[in-house]
Amino acid sequence: MSADQFQSVYIALLEDGVTPSGPLPDSVQHPRSDSIFQAFGTSAEGFRSTMAAYESDPREWQKFYDGVIKKLEQKQEQKSKKQNL
Repeated sequence: MSADQFQSVYIALLEDGVTPSGPLPDSVQHPRSDSIFQAFGTSAEGFRSTMAAYESDPREWQKFYDGVIKKLEQKQEQKSKKQNL
């Protein structure tokens, strides 16, 4: 799974109320998680595997997480702009 795809899936899970953190969370088995994985062309196992790879390298995890924060901030800015129209 590409870094961009992983970030997008991670964000979609967060927005759906799933906290995909910790040691390979079973929480990614949330009832709607499968539809999120399907929408991004992956699976829970693919997500867990990618998460494990990132978590094994703190520098890569930090870069990934910085990207997630940046994307969430951009989404918030876009939402704020739409509300101000």
